[in-house]
Amino acid sequence: MDESAPSQSQRKNSMDESAPSQPQRRSSMDEPVLKVKDLVVSFGTEGGKKHLRAVDGVSFEVKPGSTLGIVGESGCGKSVTALGIISLLPRPSGYIEQGSVLLKASNGMKTPNGMKALNGMKTSNGIKAPNGMKTPNGMKTSNGIKAPNGMKTSNGMKTSNENSGYIELMNLDSQGMRAIRGKRISMIFQEPMTALNPVHRIKKQMNEVHGLHRPSMGVREMTAKSLELLDQVGIATPENVIECYPHQLSGGMRQRVMIAMALASEPDILIADEPTTALDVTVQAQILDLIRNLQKSKNMSVILITHDLGVIAENCNDAVVMYGGRVAERARVETLFKNPSHPYTRGLLHSIPARAPSPGTILPAIPGMVPSLEEMPKGCRFAPRCSHVGDICHKISPEEIAIKGDHGHFAACHLHAGETGTGTV
Repeated sequence: MDESAPSQSQRKNSMDESAPSQPQRRSSMDEPVLKVKDLVVSFGTEGGKKHLRAVDGVSFEVKPGSTLGIVGESGCGKSVTALGIISLLPRPSGYIEQGSVLLKASNGMKTPNGMKALNGMKTSNGIKAPNGMKTPNGMKTSNGIKAPNGMKTSNGMKTSNENSGYIELMNLDSQGMRAIRGKRISMIFQEPMTALNPVHRIKKQMNEVHGLHRPSMGVREMTAKSLELLDQVGIATPENVIECYPHQLSGGMRQRVMIAMALASEPDILIADEPTTALDVTVQAQILDLIRNLQKSKNMSVILITHDLGVIAENCNDAVVMYGGRVAERARVETLFKNPSHPYTRGLLHSIPARAPSPGTILPAIPGMVPSLEEMPKGCRFAPRCSHVGDICHKISPEEIAIKGDHGHFAACHLHAGETGTGTV
């Protein structure tokens, strides 16, 4: 049965709801498990004289049980976006300047430190969030950032209650975030050799994860669970691997260990930051198949970060194309490949060998390189490399515009400014 097809009762209800002041709400099953809105991540240079934005106003949603792909060249802000979501930015230089990261509350349970989902309930400790933002306890926010659930912002404007039932991760202190990180949101890091501790055996590192999130477990129970996880990720002899040091394992084996550790607490969201980097083609396919199969069996949502559009096509439901720390385009994967609407996306697609008209054809390349944070151009950041550039591109930064005829398809390009009068988001 197609879950996306509305039932007869749903069609009837949608016909009855004619009042414009009462928009139809999503069911709990359709609501995103994660909502990132206007995320800005900055880094202070040596001496603190400059503050450079590595991620500038990124927004997207992750649906339950689906895979969101984030794609772009190296230096586009993909990994920094992921690290910002789980508050693992390098300190003290890296910090979240503004934005919102909302995680769907699980069954209305309280969040760490007594904080509840954003449904008008107060926190128990009034902990302040970074950059002067305060917890949702009826107090105003600063920096013009909107507060959840109808609370007033610094300019007196009220927000809607569309975020009811979500946890604002930006309001959690370090202790609260540690309870979320690894338990609700886990991450597979780009290079397992640097992510694993070289002086500890795999057993100690895996058992440490269980100890953090399940302190009631004994050592034997932790080890048994670790062996079970290693078996789930396809390691033939887990009893041998668990006694090894990281350097004694191959790259593919280390990556499987990292996946097992990320799944230890059965997270709702798995962030895979280029999980196939430095692996040969055969092992790459095995790791991607493993993540896909584990996602289906555990009903996880996955954020897959990669620079390979082929990986996006085969593994993702939705895609976000990033350039220069901003979102260039976002859409359903099939829509993105059928109707790429940003010149950068088109350039990436044209560079895929499988799309070449004939064997031996020289693939077109995007001229130039991604600019450094200190040399970001004004206006559209892709303008210096774009073949469709106009005068406005050098002056005004384009907003995301809804592409006409494609539901959920947005592109930040002046080429589409006249397509929809109210398409900006």
